[in-house]
Amino acid sequence: MVEWWDSAAHALPWAGMPLDDRYGELRKLAAALISAAITTGGHTRDPQESGARNGVIAAAIDHGRYRGNQGGTWELLLFELTFLSDALRIAVRGSALPPTVSNQFERELAAGLRVAKPACSLGLREAAHEQSSSHRGLEGDPGFAS
Repeated sequence: MVEWWDSAAHALPWAGMPLDDRYGELRKLAAALISAAITTGGHTRDPQESGARNGVIAAAIDHGRYRGNQGGTWELLLFELTFLSDALRIAVRGSALPPTVSNQFERELAAGLRVAKPACSLGLREAAHEQSSSHRGLEGDPGFAS
């Protein structure tokens, strides 16, 4: 996260956000990805994996919704996910894990990110829908002057 912030700190839209808004739900998404990779890595698929994968999906939807409520775009989310993927891959490769374990861990992280992308997109669309519904509701209010 520190590495991500160092690269994005001076770029818009992050530079214009209050500090608490800059990360959004990205930390929770990173934690869910790592947890899912640890849970699923190196063994056959089981019900425990579904729970871990559901955690990634929920965190990704939350992050997409958070960015959508900020007015974020799919391009912004894609940038964040790409950077997160790169940062996680670099961290795994720089770890003391044996190569076979680190390769498996990287594959599991990549699988989690493949699930996270459409979930982030869903959250972004949900936020846009909520905003448009809210706006339409105000237009129907006789006390609302447009």
